[in-house]
Amino acid sequence: GPQLSILVATNRPGIYDFVLFSLAAQTSRDYELIVVDDLVDSRRAEVVALADKLSVNLAHLVKSKKKTSAVSAKGGEANAYNTAAMLASGRYVTFLNDFTWLPSHFVAETIDAFGDMGPLGVLAYPYDAYAPC
Repeated sequence: GPQLSILVATNRPGIYDFVLFSLAAQTSRDYELIVVDDLVDSRRAEVVALADKLSVNLAHLVKSKKKTSAVSAKGGEANAYNTAAMLASGRYVTFLNDFTWLPSHFVAETIDAFGDMGPLGVLAYPYDAYAPC
């Protein structure tokens, strides 16, 4: 499987072309893109066609899972990211906004930075590492 799972959550009109175009320009292809898009029914064909045209490793394009809690039936961004995380197969996981433009070395440098951190840690771009206490 891929080293890096890239998770994007959206329900914003339009498609997330910044993410797709910047992933197409990556120096490393060792990633999978997982998009949780609550508007996917209206734009699946367009998103899949663009990802295919750009050779983006789009692994999943799904809606948020249904909330089952009696406390809150609202999904929200956290629910969308939880949905994406359940689908992730990468060794490392990163969360992006749907309007993010990534530098061409993002995937390669993220994998390298996580690899240098040991078994647990947090990475904030531009590569500030936080080790566990």
